[in-house]
Amino acid sequence: MAVYKTLGPDDISRIPFNANKQFTFNSASAAAVGITFQTFNYPTTTLDTFSNGNDTNNSIKYQQLDHLFYKNHIRDISNRLGDADYLLQTRNLYVKTNVISIPSNLYGNKIKPGTFNFSGSFGIVIDDQKGNLIISGTNLINHSIDEKEKVFNLGPIKGFKQYNVNYNLYGKTSPNPLKYYNNENIYDDSYYSNTLKYKNITFNQQDYNLPLVTGSKINFLSTDSLTSSIVAPHNETYNFNPGEDFTISFFINPVSASGYIASKSTTKTLIKTPINKKTNTTGSSQPFDVREKNRFPFEIFIDSSQNLNFKKSDGVNTPTVTVPITTGSLHHVVCMSSASVMEIWMSGSKISSTTDTTTGQTENQANLYLGSKGEISNYYTGSLSNVMIFNSVKTQQQIENLSSSLDGNPYVGNIFYSNGVSIITHPKHQDIALPSTVVKKLSFSNIHPIYENEYQCTIQADEYNFTHNISTRKIKSDQKPDLANFATGSQFKPYVTTVGLYNEDNELLVVGKLGQPIRMSDETDTTFAIRWDT
Repeated sequence: MAVYKTLGPDDISRIPFNANKQFTFNSASAAAVGITFQTFNYPTTTLDTFSNGNDTNNSIKYQQLDHLFYKNHIRDISNRLGDADYLLQTRNLYVKTNVISIPSNLYGNKIKPGTFNFSGSFGIVIDDQKGNLIISGTNLINHSIDEKEKVFNLGPIKGFKQYNVNYNLYGKTSPNPLKYYNNENIYDDSYYSNTLKYKNITFNQQDYNLPLVTGSKINFLSTDSLTSSIVAPHNETYNFNPGEDFTISFFINPVSASGYIASKSTTKTLIKTPINKKTNTTGSSQPFDVREKNRFPFEIFIDSSQNLNFKKSDGVNTPTVTVPITTGSLHHVVCMSSASVMEIWMSGSKISSTTDTTTGQTENQANLYLGSKGEISNYYTGSLSNVMIFNSVKTQQQIENLSSSLDGNPYVGNIFYSNGVSIITHPKHQDIALPSTVVKKLSFSNIHPIYENEYQCTIQADEYNFTHNISTRKIKSDQKPDLANFATGSQFKPYVTTVGLYNEDNELLVVGKLGQPIRMSDETDTTFAIRWDT
């Protein structure tokens, strides 16, 4: 038979579900299917000096990676690629990154979270289902992974990502070369996005060989003048009072035996009272600096006796803990206040402690100063990196990991499931996923959405009770309408072998072939359910 019937909305259903396929590769099979391993580097000069022919370090690709996935991801998360929760996924793009790219025909809609496994001579790297890559077996509780606890973070991210302002562009050099970096309203790398003001700062890389880590490089900022400092405006998140725990961690390489490293004291910034007379500066409410009261939640400095001091004051009591420190050497320092005890840790070990005798208020309205005492005196000369302030205390294992992993988190990079991109970027793990890496195993499952389409074709008892098949005609021709005698009796019923679905233009879309012919009934309705996946 060949009879058409229109289907209504109630006859149609579309059910989505995900299908997964597991893939496993080694070095040879990964290359054969188009999986690539590349290394990108941050450029120290402007991108204008590069072309496709001379960009041997893939600096342009580094900037593209930063633009698409990392830059300002906390404040501009809606314009960054990748499924992200900035409280659970740590995105830090360091000076060098190794990228594993998987073709879209393999990962489908996305890589299934929790299935990525990459092993080689370095060990096994897996994903944590939140978009972070970690070394298999890592104990997360021994690291500082809560982004909300990190109330201030002057890491290497903003430190090295500054253009060389004295670049050579098309044979032209700056007529007024600058020695120092100066800039305002630069956001730090913390969850709270504090603004920073750089004054006469230089940037460099140094080798670090602390007891807990192997040799590598860490990015530093350096101060070497009587006006060098970094200022962050007053913020209540790091304005601690007695009974409030906090931890300050940083790397330091002092040149001179004196100077303030970090302090929230001495100077505060106020806004002038509005006036109605004419001023030389546009707007009367201009900020100005004044001296703050003699109380502060913390000061960290090196005195003239070459001792590192950590102290706080309520205006009456000023407890201080002191340890000796050598110049010309790299140190990792943790200053911690908890449970009425003040401690200094160096290179992962507790060196000294004292009782916190403050009882009154220690909070103030002072700015946070790095490299000076309120930009009035005691300017620090040396290098500084990874200054982090936590609103919590740290265990011994967490302090050791702050020293050995630079930033305290256990993650070696990120995986962006919907883009098929895995990025190794942590300074301590930049030997993972190099182009020359011998892959023992690279495995993952993909997610491919499939829709089950179901069309219910219901035939009523008085429908489809005749056929156009020419075998039922007296003369076997489609031009002769007379039926043969056997097709005119009450016992004759046509059989259905094929059901087709057509669009409004009578174009055949789907054909359903029955396993055996179905005889139509003149007593009950008959329903054919056609299902297929798309």
